[in-house]
Amino acid sequence: METIANTPAVRPMRWFDYIYYVFGSKHDEETAWKEFAPIMPWGLIDPRLVDLAKRFAAEPEQAIMLGFRRLEDTLRARTGLPDHAVRLASLCFHPDSPKLSWDVTRTSRN
Repeated sequence: METIANTPAVRPMRWFDYIYYVFGSKHDEETAWKEFAPIMPWGLIDPRLVDLAKRFAAEPEQAIMLGFRRLEDTLRARTGLPDHAVRLASLCFHPDSPKLSWDVTRTSRN
């Protein structure tokens, strides 16, 4: 605890300054990231996708495909469009005439 308390703060200018300081060479970024355990950010997962997130580690491809199918089903249900994949997403979120949108009021931040 004394060492921690008496060590001067290091204020890296960029994230990689910190990472490379801790893990070594700037030429071996992949090795540095292997030191971090992959974790699921459960607080960010939509409740409709929790079952897929739970099985992601064991069946990543299937979980992702089922997630996209659920997204498409939701988009079709909300818009009444019969399309699939890219065409469906394009019609739903096209910048000029989107079928779905958010009512967002922009405010300035101080």
